[in-house]
Amino acid sequence: MDELLERLAEIADLERVSMLLAWDQEVFMPPAGAQARGELRATVGRLAHERFTDERIGELLQSASPRER
Repeated sequence: MDELLERLAEIADLERVSMLLAWDQEVFMPPAGAQARGELRATVGRLAHERFTDERIGELLQSASPRER
């Protein structure tokens, strides 16, 4: 369970970075920064997607048992 939570936290961090880059692009991007910002957003999005669709995530989800309350 710890490994699953750690991996999901990393994915959440990448998603937050993506949102920050999107906000920055709309609010504060330098005039000539569109290409570089687009490349950054694409890289962060790809990394988040790769981590979320990694086979290990599926394995960890299948082996996870519900938490007792």
